[in-house]
Amino acid sequence: MTEDAGAEHAGLFDGVFSRGGAGTGSRAWLRAMLDTEAALARALERAGLAPPGAGAAVTETAATAPFDPGALGRRAALSGNPVPALVADLRKAVPPDAADTWRPPPTGARRWPRRTATR
Repeated sequence: MTEDAGAEHAGLFDGVFSRGGAGTGSRAWLRAMLDTEAALARALERAGLAPPGAGAAVTETAATAPFDPGALGRRAALSGNPVPALVADLRKAVPPDAADTWRPPPTGARRWPRRTATR
């Protein structure tokens, strides 16, 4: 199978998302992941699970730091998921004076609930 490299807009999820006008390209997915990480940091702060200022620091960094979707995608091959690479880069991008206020949550915060087999 081949894919037209210039057809960023023509993708796997076009039929699913096209009716709502949601972007399905790499930059749209990256923006959604960054927005999610920022929201998670704010929620953890509100719940008292992250220190004051953590939510603002992550939100600001997620909105302004340059992240490369291609580089994240290449690193995603190691885990099958771009989130670990994104969180590592986001952690490095948080300003040094705010870095100590935010620690990424355990990976379990991003996983689907596991079903256990019942006998």
